[in-house]
Amino acid sequence: MKVTVCTTTIYIPTFLEAYFENAKRYGHDVTFIVIGDRKTPDAAEVLCSKIDGCIYVGLDDQKEYLKRFPALAEHLPENSISRRNIGHLIAYEAGVDCLIMLDDDNLATGQDFAGHNAIVGYNAFLPFIGSSSGWFNVASMLEEKNGVDFYPRGYPPAQRWKDGMITQETESYCKVAVNAGLWLNDPDIDALTRLERHLIVTGKKDKFPDTVALYPGTWSPWNCQNTAISRTALQSYFLSPYTGRHLDIWASYITTRIVEAQGEVVTFGLPLSYHDRSPHNLYKDLEAELPWIILTDEFCDTLRAIPVPSTGYLDGLQAVIEGLEEKWNPPFSIKANYVGGLKIWHGVMKELNV
Repeated sequence: MKVTVCTTTIYIPTFLEAYFENAKRYGHDVTFIVIGDRKTPDAAEVLCSKIDGCIYVGLDDQKEYLKRFPALAEHLPENSISRRNIGHLIAYEAGVDCLIMLDDDNLATGQDFAGHNAIVGYNAFLPFIGSSSGWFNVASMLEEKNGVDFYPRGYPPAQRWKDGMITQETESYCKVAVNAGLWLNDPDIDALTRLERHLIVTGKKDKFPDTVALYPGTWSPWNCQNTAISRTALQSYFLSPYTGRHLDIWASYITTRIVEAQGEVVTFGLPLSYHDRSPHNLYKDLEAELPWIILTDEFCDTLRAIPVPSTGYLDGLQAVIEGLEEKWNPPFSIKANYVGGLKIWHGVMKELNV
């Protein structure tokens, strides 16, 4: 199995050294791709050269790589986390089976991060969680220092504080498309919640299994930090530069819709990462989140109503594109930019799979 870690950073990615040592300790051969940007210091490339199997892809390298995909080159601005798409494509062309996405403030713990994530693309014997509302708050699996209940970033506003009946079903075999590891310390929550209170996650609640699969039809958002995605599911996963701080959230909802149509599952739980969140201006974060928070309920309702075939992720993405064009009614510019990017990504992936 080819396992690759991909990240973007504007810092020197010293955090990767601990992940490299973790993989070596547990006997895994893991490669690393670091996507740089305008603010990334030259020392980042130097550090990458000292880690076995780590490549640094600077802006000049990105420009050269994207010459084959001019529409994507024009669509992805510099100084944007959406540049991570380039790393995903590089990994895909190199034959990745399990792509692990990390942010540069996701610090390694003593858990076997590669081993826990390597379930993607394979059948696993796992317990299922379902909800009568169609939504499950995965943050409820975590223990907060002061016992505060909270929701992960991107959870639809209309679905908060009214969770349906939660059921835990017996273990069964399922093919895992995505594994979303959860967080210690500073959880991934929206700016509204951060402005209201400071949350500290101390661990996972004992009443929940280490890793759970969501029953088809039960959703929860997942992000692009401490999350693994299979090679096939990666075909449908596009980080749009036109969705503010919800670029990974909306991408997760699209892939989730296609995952369930293929008879596969999304799992949550291990490995836990220690989220040592880098400094943020919360008011700027809120500004970049609010339009997409407002649109998320409608977006998800539209996705659920789109018929998606079971004939593969590229066919699924094509169906989602057509369904969004027909059924979704946000402001015109939002629809044009977002769906336009999905079309570009679909075209690139289709070209790579000819």
